[in-house]
Amino acid sequence: MKPRHVIVMMVILAAGIAALLLLPREEKVGRKAEPGGLKPGEKLFKSFKAADVTAVEIKRADQTVRLDKKDGKWRVTSDKERPASESNINDLTRAFEGLEVKEERYFTRKENLEKFALTDAGAVHVKMFGVNNVEMAGLLLGKKPEDSWDSCFVRLPGSERVYEVNKDLTWSCGVKSEDRSLDKKRWLDLNLFSFKADDVAAFSIKTGHTTTTVEKRIPLPEAEKAGPGTEKAKGSEAGKGDSKEAAGKDGGKESGEAKAEKTEEKKEEEKKDEKKEEKKDEKKEEKKEPPKPVWMIVAPEEAEADQSNCDSVARSASWMRAQSYVDETDEKKMGFDNPQAKVLLRLNNGEEIRMIFGAKTSSGNDVYLKIDGRADIFTVSNYDYESVAKPFDKLKKEPPKTEEKKDEKKDEKKEEKAKNEKEDEKDDKADSGKEEKKDEKKQDEKKS
Repeated sequence: MKPRHVIVMMVILAAGIAALLLLPREEKVGRKAEPGGLKPGEKLFKSFKAADVTAVEIKRADQTVRLDKKDGKWRVTSDKERPASESNINDLTRAFEGLEVKEERYFTRKENLEKFALTDAGAVHVKMFGVNNVEMAGLLLGKKPEDSWDSCFVRLPGSERVYEVNKDLTWSCGVKSEDRSLDKKRWLDLNLFSFKADDVAAFSIKTGHTTTTVEKRIPLPEAEKAGPGTEKAKGSEAGKGDSKEAAGKDGGKESGEAKAEKTEEKKEEEKKDEKKEEKKDEKKEEKKEPPKPVWMIVAPEEAEADQSNCDSVARSASWMRAQSYVDETDEKKMGFDNPQAKVLLRLNNGEEIRMIFGAKTSSGNDVYLKIDGRADIFTVSNYDYESVAKPFDKLKKEPPKTEEKKDEKKDEKKEEKAKNEKEDEKDDKADSGKEEKKDEKKQDEKKS
């Protein structure tokens, strides 16, 4: 390479280095921490404990979510003090407790903060409060990094230092990804009941003009099903046996002593047999499990119930979740003046739960629901509604169809067999006719 070319390249390189050095600091969206900031791995809130939190506040623009713990239970104070989802609140407070710095980034220009939604106006403001509404911790929440799914950008109030932390608080705070609005539904407890499926002792379902009532009952023992008289029959057979023994004597003369010895021996044998029988009965009783209750239809008629479908009613009711709370007040619009179904559940402890299912919502995917004793009205999915409000024909056990099919197949086989036999007979007759004609021809030939 010529010396002149080397000099030119060196000049170009020096100019590039100088340009980089002369760039204003705010143009650099760097990853290098400034002195005095938190170090990677250091906790954002060192003395914060999730268990001490009694209130949470989340704000963005004109939206506010306020959660308060009252009498040991969380409520959505900003939404008519409705029951709050304790599990989602615990997820957020525990995430705060475990917040650690992954690395510091610095943005001193407003447009750089806007890129990460960390201006005062664009950020989500999150605060944690303790006893007497004393603020324990707070931060401004920005966007997620493009190259990470389990972290987000935050900064502390009054500071321009921006940290990438080890938790995705956008999810924990219920921030929607599409427009960064707050998902208020996340904080509502949408579980409608706390009982278990096994707690249901009976239920009634009214659909149309028919009310079906189903109860759990202990099935009758086999002996009772068979009816009285079985024990007597056994007793009479035993009596016959004794009479046979008495009558079976050959009339031979035996001495009194011999008879006495035999009777004693018999008594001992009988005692041994009785003990053996007692032990057998005890073992049988130990092995026998108490009969389990089964579903039985008691109205509008007594009938065997479909156990699977009845179990499904109890299970679906225990798992039922609301799709949403309803702020509409006109019950007629929601179809409660002419409901689709009414359901009554009776639990083992005597508690009764009454549900009224109104019309479908405008989307057609959900149904309005009222529960006796609750001020709120809910929507539930069509699937949940259909799983709980089953009509009579779905709850009644269908008669077995397998035997009928077998009989039909047998009849078909018999018919086919009869047809085949008739055809075989025709063929045999035709063959025999041919043979006779052949014989006649042979005889005529011989005669000629």
